[in-house]
Amino acid sequence: MLVVYHSRIAYVEYGWIDTAWSSDIDKFVSTTFVFMVMWTGLAKWPIYPWYKKRQNKKKREMKASASE
Repeated sequence: MLVVYHSRIAYVEYGWIDTAWSSDIDKFVSTTFVFMVMWTGLAKWPIYPWYKKRQNKKKREMKASASE
């Protein structure tokens, strides 16, 4: 939903579309997004540790395959 919302705004900036969203849609998206982030705890999810684990796993696999 947010990708479509922001891409349409970008298209207006680039001149590909004539009109952006109405203020009602702006209010709906901002309220819904804030509610979902706060309700799900999305802002607290540890993305970096997950990324770091994946990187370390790749390094271990490369090291193991290089030593064979």
